[in-house]
Parts: sequence; structure tokens; C-alpha cells
Amino acid sequence: MSLLRKEFAPIVEKYEKMKHSALKAINTNTPIWVCWWQGEEQMPEMIHKCYQLLCKNRNGHPVHLITQDNYRQYIELPEFILKKLQNKEITFTFLSDYLRMSLIAKHGGVWIDSTYWVTQPLDLNGVRLFTMRQDRFKGQGDICDFRWTCHCIGTGEPYYIFSFIRDCFIRHLTLHKTIVEYLLVDFVINLAYEKFEDFRSSIDNLPNHAPHIYIMPWLFNQRLDIDNLKEILETTPLLKMSYKQEYKRTTENGEPTYYDYFINQHV
Repeated sequence: MSLLRKEFAPIVEKYEKMKHSALKAINTNTPIWVCWWQGEEQMPEMIHKCYQLLCKNRNGHPVHLITQDNYRQYIELPEFILKKLQNKEITFTFLSDYLRMSLIAKHGGVWIDSTYWVTQPLDLNGVRLFTMRQDRFKGQGDICDFRWTCHCIGTGEPYYIFSFIRDCFIRHLTLHKTIVEYLLVDFVINLAYEKFEDFRSSIDNLPNHAPHIYIMPWLFNQRLDIDNLKEILETTPLLKMSYKQEYKRTTENGEPTYYDYFINQHV
């Protein structure tokens, strides 16, 4: 970690010398960004349902699906990053990290990963920094310690912290063939948290509004308990999924599962 701090020191110094505008509140016109690189037609069943529910619960916000065919309408990707992707020196996961920071840096808006179940109309208007804080497991996590959620984050207008993160990514990939730290995005966000007081204050003042955010991968194959599900849906506006697991519509006893409920939702 000390080597990464040294590596990003010039970026920190550059941004410490700059004047920065304050966070601007999200409004109805603030875009929501979501990405499925191969396009909507190639989405697995679970991802497509998540996308449908996001569009249903967007609450007036424009939703932009970013794909390999349309990303140039919104941002430019450095050619050397695209080459690293083609050469499998970086993953689509990192590309997603780079995309979200670049899009918010240029346009503002809220990034919501394609693996989120949006359980209710999004209540974002007036929020200056949106991300999901989760105090339930505080002290048991990695570098972010559940203070933020990098795959669900945004603000009303372009904000310098996202430019800072993007520039750190670029520097890292100019110095290394590939990503040398698996949790690079959280490391850089934590670096911004340490170095920039206004960002640190915004993070520290976030509400704890996601008590069950990570519970669904453990519940999806279990017998549906409608009372338990009701409590989850009422208290947690976004639920993080994992599309790489295998889910079943019924239990071994033929009873409907949580996943069956999710897939059967009317959109």
C-alpha cells in the first residue's frame, strides 16, 4: 500500500493545489448510468430483470445503458486501456471501474451496477453524494469497511473526486502492465477520503440505509418467506446480486424460492 501512496503522490499534489466546486445535489434530470458491455440482448436472465426493475423504479431519472457500441457517445476511452482489455491485461471489472468514474467526472450522475435489484422507486433528489453505507458489519470489511459502495455511487454534477480517481487509474496503468492491487478502486477512494476533507465529511455523514444490501445471494435458493422478504424490500432500496451463481426457481420440495419471486415480478 505504501508503494501505491508513493505512486499516486503526484496526482494528490495536483488536486490539492486546485480549487474545487462543492458537491451538487441530485435532481430529476440527473442521469443513472448502468453498463452491460455486450448490450441488452446479451444480458443473462437475472441481469435483464435487474435492468427492467431499474428502469421501472428510476423515478424520472434518465437511464443510460452503456455498451461497447455506444460508450463513445458519452466518454472517450484511452486507446492504451482498450488495448489492455483486448490483450486481457485488465478485466471487464476494472473497465467498469474506469467507466463509472469517467462518466461521473464528465457528466455527473449515479452509477448503479447491472447486478442491483432496485426494490423501490429511487429517492435521490436533493442527495449530494449517493452511495450505500452499511454499518452492520463495520470493522469486519476490507479497506472500504462498508463506508461506501463503489458499484453504486454518484452525485448531481461533475465532481473533482471522480476525476481524481480516474486520473489515478490512468497513472497506474501507465506504470504497470496490469492492475497490481485487486482492490485498487477502494484504495483510491480511501486515499481521496484521507486527503480531501470535504469528501471525507460527505462520507462520514452518509446514513446507514442498506441493512440487507448483500443478503440476496445467500437467500435466492431458499424457500420464500414473504414476511422476511417484505422487511428486506421495505428497508433496503438496492440489493446486490451475483449473476455468476446458479439459482433455482423451486426448492427440492417444490416450494418457490426468493429467486422465483424476483424473476416473476411484473415490470
